[in-house]
Amino acid sequence: MANIKNSDKSFISEHENYTFCGIPICKIKRTDNTKFKNFLNIIQKEKSFNNYTEIQEIKIFGQQIYQRIEDLDAIKINILGILKTQNKQKAIIKQLKKLIPDEITKVFILKSNLGEAYLFLKYIINNFITDTDIPLIIATKPMHLQIAKMLVPNIQSLYCNKLNYEVNQKIFNIDEKTIYIAYPLKFYIDVENSAGNSDICYLNEMYRYYQISDEKKAKINRINLSEASIKGIENYLIKNHIDKFIFISKYANTSENLSEKFWKKLESKIPIKIICNNNSFKLEEVSYLAEKASAVISLRSGLSEILSETANSHIVIYTNFKKRYRFNEIKKENVLKMYSIKNLGVTNNNIYELLYSDEHENEIIENILNIIKAKEFTI
Repeated sequence: MANIKNSDKSFISEHENYTFCGIPICKIKRTDNTKFKNFLNIIQKEKSFNNYTEIQEIKIFGQQIYQRIEDLDAIKINILGILKTQNKQKAIIKQLKKLIPDEITKVFILKSNLGEAYLFLKYIINNFITDTDIPLIIATKPMHLQIAKMLVPNIQSLYCNKLNYEVNQKIFNIDEKTIYIAYPLKFYIDVENSAGNSDICYLNEMYRYYQISDEKKAKINRINLSEASIKGIENYLIKNHIDKFIFISKYANTSENLSEKFWKKLESKIPIKIICNNNSFKLEEVSYLAEKASAVISLRSGLSEILSETANSHIVIYTNFKKRYRFNEIKKENVLKMYSIKNLGVTNNNIYELLYSDEHENEIIENILNIIKAKEFTI
């Protein structure tokens, strides 16, 4: 038996045809805002997104048996003509009432990826907490718990991966408790749709979303590392006889990843030890490794924000954002403009930002080596 896949890919759309012994089994078509699957010309599944509304449909022999329409406020499900409507905010409130302890006064639900979660907890959260508040952070991803421990260790946090609804409201109340969403999907869509239209910085957009002016910005939080993590990394370096080293973070969820060929070529020209980030390191350990490194090299990712806290030379490589459902394409030039690490209030003279291109790969590698040498590191 063989499963043969024929692909015709472009930015506008992707077509995939799966056959068995020459017989079409499945046809798949994707664009930025649509996903369509046809199984044996019997079952058709389609998902489309437009103006913050997502529609999912299933048809058998062309007859609709299932439809799901989700907009900013509600979900409507039609199964064989039977319609059910769900108010998303009411559903979330019902879940949260069972989840939040009675004594809590402020709840911060982290819905974002690592970079935005870091920025919210570092720059934004203190604008909403008073001395009399008892706050709670609800993490929807395990990494949220790690970054909360590093930035706001005195705030209680818990993990819940079942808050699946995208709520449009940025702030709402449950009895006497105030709930903050950081950040709903609409925020990211709106920010990315602004790419190329103006000189915007995404951190400023995060402030603007909650209407926090420059005069009202509260104090920021600094990363705190546990003694256990520090000791763990120190033991790791001693055990492996590592003194000077370069720390490299190669991968990203949103940015296009670079080829292993590029990284191997770069690593072959750095004649001291290299430590690459991997899943075995906790965020605290990664932060301390970056602090101990002679220099840091990262593909632009959410981790780049955390790595920027070190005083070492930090070289950030920018690529296009990946092609993603619901989002427009963003070229690397606009990624750099909107998501520059230098716009985060870090010390600019230790941050070096490079645009990647296949044509100038050797020059980029040479630039990276020169940046490291310019800081008088012995390599």
